[in-house]
Amino acid sequence: TTRLQAEVLPPDADQGLLWTSLSPGTISVDSSGNLRGLAEGAVSIVAASKADPSLKDTLSVKAAVPSAVSSITISPKTMQLYAGGDAGKVTATVVFTGQAGGANFTTSNKDIADVGVDGKVTPIAAGSVIIIAHALGSSALADTCKVTVSPMPLSALSDLSLSKGTLTPKFAAGTLAYTASVPYETASLTVTATGAGSLSVNQEPVVSANASGPIALLPAPSENIVKVAVQALNSHKNTYTITVKREGGDSNATLTSLSPSIGSLAPIFVGTSTAYTLSVPFSTASIAFTAKAASTLSTLAMNGVAVVSGNASAPIVLNVSPKKIDVVVTAQSGAKKTYSVTVTKAAASAENALKNLTGSVSVPAGGGSLTFKPAINPTDSIYTVELGNTATEVKLTPIAKDSTATITVNGKPTTSGAASAGIALMAPPANNQVPLVVTAENGNARTYWIRFRRTQDVGFMIDFEGGIAKTEDGGDTWTMKKVLPGSNSVFNDITFTDVNTGFATGFLGEIYRTIDRGETWLPMTSGVSQSLYAINFPDKNTGIAVGYDGVVTRTGDGGTTWTAGAVATLEYFSCVHFPDASTGYAGSIGGVIYKTINGGASWTALVSGVTEPLYSMWFTSAQTGVAVGWGGTLIRTTNGGATWTPVTGGGTNNLNSVTFTSASVGYIAGGENMSGGTGIVLKTTNGGASWTTQYTKTGSRLNRIQFLDANRGIILGDGSLLVETRNAGVDWIEHADNLNLRIHAFRFLSY
Repeated sequence: TTRLQAEVLPPDADQGLLWTSLSPGTISVDSSGNLRGLAEGAVSIVAASKADPSLKDTLSVKAAVPSAVSSITISPKTMQLYAGGDAGKVTATVVFTGQAGGANFTTSNKDIADVGVDGKVTPIAAGSVIIIAHALGSSALADTCKVTVSPMPLSALSDLSLSKGTLTPKFAAGTLAYTASVPYETASLTVTATGAGSLSVNQEPVVSANASGPIALLPAPSENIVKVAVQALNSHKNTYTITVKREGGDSNATLTSLSPSIGSLAPIFVGTSTAYTLSVPFSTASIAFTAKAASTLSTLAMNGVAVVSGNASAPIVLNVSPKKIDVVVTAQSGAKKTYSVTVTKAAASAENALKNLTGSVSVPAGGGSLTFKPAINPTDSIYTVELGNTATEVKLTPIAKDSTATITVNGKPTTSGAASAGIALMAPPANNQVPLVVTAENGNARTYWIRFRRTQDVGFMIDFEGGIAKTEDGGDTWTMKKVLPGSNSVFNDITFTDVNTGFATGFLGEIYRTIDRGETWLPMTSGVSQSLYAINFPDKNTGIAVGYDGVVTRTGDGGTTWTAGAVATLEYFSCVHFPDASTGYAGSIGGVIYKTINGGASWTALVSGVTEPLYSMWFTSAQTGVAVGWGGTLIRTTNGGATWTPVTGGGTNNLNSVTFTSASVGYIAGGENMSGGTGIVLKTTNGGASWTTQYTKTGSRLNRIQFLDANRGIILGDGSLLVETRNAGVDWIEHADNLNLRIHAFRFLSY
């Protein structure tokens, strides 16, 4: 024989198999997968899952009959069995030429004993039979076993009775199963069994016709099983089973109350109704129920766990929704009643808005409340609070629109309607911004930014008509001052060396200086009459302004005096940047880049590889820098300008302004070459080696960019549009265009 094996997947599924031969007369297969060849030929053997017979697989098996059978031997030669008793087993050994073979079995009288293909001998009636083993492939070779079937030895009781109750059906020696009912108050009983041989009751030996020891009975609804075994002298054994049940007792299986730890049942609970629903908030992780039985003799179970009547259950985890919770009441009599509650969680709220926001400020002499601009409303996410220079700490009291939302202020959890922890303010001239995050029940978060602005929150814009606008509130409102005379006077660039001292360059060689934070601007003698397009101070004392016809003028005393110089070029300089007081670079409209290593006293032309106009450049060191310009021009050097490498990223947009916040992180502002075109912001995180688009602005080119720290940046667009970020360019927010002027450049002092 050969045994087949099959696997049911997945491994934790029921591994039970059904084996079938499509031609059992040729090759048979038993329930364990054992094959037996009966005749020569090919047969398909099918293995199917017991759990789902439609899941099956098939194997083709071929049986070949050896040509030379030398012997067959059956074992044992004789066998003693009892009618209706245990089966016996015969085996046959068949030897072919050089190998072993198979055999089949037959019986001389199936009415006395039958034999299967596997050699199993089943005794049926008293008598004798011959079991014949035939070698497969040679019917002439056979061997036999004599089987004697004797009558079953007597192992029956002659009588069986209980000390309480009556057996059903009435006792008969050949009937092995009985039931009996006893009064509920019957706590125990005895069993008297009469018969030959050895007797036991529930495995405890007893003497025939004598009562057993007391057998304790469980109360209803439990059933009590009593087993009486009798074994004859020839070891044959019978077992009689009695199922005893205590009847009667209190049958009240109702509840008088059922209440959840949260919410209310629907409909209102009454003991005669068994089905209820319950809606709970989405955030409900678990729930408990308190059930009270009408009868003190009843027992309670909640989802299969015993609970005490009138006491709260253990928390039931609401890991699915809806979840059915069953409360089963079992009366003393065994009667049962099941109450069901289907608990459904509400959908998670998506509301993450503020309903209101108030706050307080602390100053050395006392404190006061905060005023938010604009007023708290459903749409705005950025609010401004004006603070005096002496303010040291603020507290915010947010109220969420939805009570299920959670709030953090400056990263710390804050209860809706309660004041946050104190937020220390940086000393002037620094300003502060605080994130306030409202997270909806479904996890969606909305961030509000609260900007606390000092009086030093100062910025400047220069226009095309000789005006300089000033803001002291971060750009929300501006005051314009006419500085240059004449209708065609133009300022081109502006810079500050500290919070008080600034410089603006103009159309006809003008350099204006302020030393009072823009309150007054006075003309300086630049020494040149050509337009000055760009100005840069690498430190507080050293400054260089460049412009038309390659003109250069420089100062070494903080802008008090200026010395004119020139570079041999017919084009004009459009941008300049000094990474230190000695090393500087200037870019021209013709794409030529000039370098100085002596503070601007002399300049050397570099081969940039481009001819397009250059609008801006920035060097993070004397060796590494980036220049940008017309039509997506973007070049980079890492060797002090000796060579320049084109960098992709800007497409065909004009790239108008570049700045870096560190040696790695930089930004470019630009846009299409037309008024009202689409603006673009690029960002690098690898020192300018590659750039990605971070922001676009439809309807306005982006012309100048300035970062005041690693996170806050400001961009000037067409007209006087300002766009700013407070998180390193992740989000960009527009300021209202309050000036409606043609602004050329801007500079903020601090924020």
